[in-house]
Amino acid sequence: MSDPFVCWDAETYYDPATKYSLSSMSTSDYIRDARFRLLGFGMLVGLEEGKQARYFQGDGLLRDPTFKARLESSIVIAHNAQFDCAILNWHYGIRPKGIICTLSMARALGLSVTVGGSLAALCKHFNLGEKAPLRPDSTPEELALRGAIDAELTVKLYKILARGFPPQEYKLIDHNVRQFTEPTLYLDGPRAKAYGEKLRADVDAQLTALGVDATELASSSLFASRLESMGVDVPMKTSPSGNLIPALAKGDEGMKELLEHEDPVVCALAAARLGVKSSGDVTRAERYARMASQGPCPVFYNYYGAHTGRKSGGDGTNFANLKRGGELRQCVLPPSGHHLVAGDLSQIEARITAWLAGQADLLSGFAEGRDVYCEFASYAFNKTVTPADKFERFTGKTTVLGGGFGVGKKTYRTQVNAMIREMNRKGNDFAPLSEALAGEIIDAYRARYSMIPELWRRAEHMATHPGTTLGPCVSEVNAILLPNGLRLHYPGLNKEHWITKTGEEKFGWRYDTRKGRASIWGGTWVENMVQSLARILIFDMQARLMPYWTLPMDTYDELVIVCKDSEVEAAKAALQRVMTTGPAWAAGIPLACEIGAGKTYGDT
Repeated sequence: MSDPFVCWDAETYYDPATKYSLSSMSTSDYIRDARFRLLGFGMLVGLEEGKQARYFQGDGLLRDPTFKARLESSIVIAHNAQFDCAILNWHYGIRPKGIICTLSMARALGLSVTVGGSLAALCKHFNLGEKAPLRPDSTPEELALRGAIDAELTVKLYKILARGFPPQEYKLIDHNVRQFTEPTLYLDGPRAKAYGEKLRADVDAQLTALGVDATELASSSLFASRLESMGVDVPMKTSPSGNLIPALAKGDEGMKELLEHEDPVVCALAAARLGVKSSGDVTRAERYARMASQGPCPVFYNYYGAHTGRKSGGDGTNFANLKRGGELRQCVLPPSGHHLVAGDLSQIEARITAWLAGQADLLSGFAEGRDVYCEFASYAFNKTVTPADKFERFTGKTTVLGGGFGVGKKTYRTQVNAMIREMNRKGNDFAPLSEALAGEIIDAYRARYSMIPELWRRAEHMATHPGTTLGPCVSEVNAILLPNGLRLHYPGLNKEHWITKTGEEKFGWRYDTRKGRASIWGGTWVENMVQSLARILIFDMQARLMPYWTLPMDTYDELVIVCKDSEVEAAKAALQRVMTTGPAWAAGIPLACEIGAGKTYGDT
């Protein structure tokens, strides 16, 4: 096994009857379960044409010191490498020299938008062949066939995806996998358990006060009936099958309107429903409490989980979305004798937007460290606003940070009022924005920073005229080429008429997704490009730090280092230096960052 490339595919025991399977459990719970058993593995050494994979029954070979050493000196290729490489490390102490994940590569190339990410779907798309079937009672012969076939299919898929794949992304994929398979963080189990219990008690108290139970709130039909009994119009939407159904999900505009209803009881019911339906913190707190006893905490991210390239959370932990100031951040700990040091890019999306637009006054404000929130609020409210004017500055901040992507006045008001409710729960006494005031603030933003609305028009023209550029982005047919060599994909992009869920006729640009046609315009193209550029920036910085520091997790525009207690100041200096120095394509973006350190993630 002297070839540096080895494709490795695990075949493991599972039992759907007892819900011991990856369809019922998280990846880490499944692999760490006492019932886990490696039945065998398929392996193909080398990338030369004509090579055939072999299947090895059982795990005896993985316990052989000579074989383990050779595998550790290899670059392992796997589809969904978090699964295969976690098995190698957690059960056999094998850490390959390099890791390549074809699932991650497929996501980065935009294939998950229309094709899907499974090995079966990708192989079907590229006419590579079909996976062998798998059953809980598959015979050793059937497992041997499946393991060998999957290894060969993975190598074929890798060769296709590797054509022109940016070299830098391999390093980032490898690191992303190791954040899960080679964990260094720990969890505070008692604190997570106490937080989960408190959240459940709060929800129960809220439901008791409202006189409803969780079943009624969780059921769309029962909740709709409750609203009707109160004389409230139930918001509706069109289902994928074309039927009219209640629009009562978290992201539905109708649900957002219920949160703004004039009747406070309706607002409370809507908030309670989201508390029941969106029990993310409850579930995560309980999961953190369970995981704390299992050793180091695997940090799972779906590489390129979003259309714009950002990671998304997974494995029931969702480290990509730990709310700042939240209790769950306090449950994330470094090893004994270590600190966590975090660096967060300041206002990065607003800075990139101003840079693309050429909005000189906003750019200079960022570059000179002025309070651009107060500056805009002074303009919008036609008076001098200082940090002491909490409401006005808060409004200025939310508008500067969120107005660059063309948010409509109605949506803006809904979003800001939701934030105001959250602020008021923390002791403030802000009045909600009226419809008139929300409209005036949006008009003021677009007048003050007039180059940004012009940017939306430029972005739509660029994106729909192949060969034109905007900043470091270049338009192609159905795609936008980014400075790292990857693309924003818009398959089937076309200008067309359509009818919205509310029966409104629309005309504009739309493209294909796995969920159907999605609409897009200049503001959302700017949002896509800005978020993609921010992603490229932060991971360029991560790549520069990786050779010298351990980075166990990252959250959108934030990088986290785990270091010895004696290395805190050095880690801070490294983050400060790297996170304020952009690559050549980003020349002119005034970068800044906030850095903190602590004995918990929350303390940073």
